[in-house]
Order: sequence, then structure tokens, then C-alpha cells
Amino acid sequence: MNRNSNKKINEKIMIGKTMQSIRKSLGLTQEQVAEKLFLAPRYISDIERDKTKGSIDTLVKLCNIYHVTPT
Repeated sequence: MNRNSNKKINEKIMIGKTMQSIRKSLGLTQEQVAEKLFLAPRYISDIERDKTKGSIDTLVKLCNIYHVTPT
């Protein structure tokens, strides 16, 4: 695997932890976020633990709630 491939893998792994960190910094619980998105709290947990990527629509909505850009 080349260096760029390793970087892309690491970026994917960090997305969940980054989302969790942002959520916590805003003082939001998984339940509160799930309620705003009409999703199950377990789904938010799965995204934060990188068990699922979530749909593009869900990720955009999360970014809007967290006041961050997708990048």
C-alpha cells in the first residue's frame, strides 16, 4: 500500500471520532442529535464508532447541526 492509500484509510477511521469530538464540544448527546435527525441514537453511535459511514444526506445534516463543513 502506498503512502496516499494509508492516509485515505486513516482519514476514514478518524471521521467517527472527529464527529464525536465535535458533538461533545457542543454539549450534545447522541440522543439529542438523533432526535434532530429523526434517527436512532444507535445509528449516531455507529457513525461515531466507524461501524457505518452514514449516507451523504445524514453526514451533511450532521455537519449542519455541528456548524462545520464536510471537509
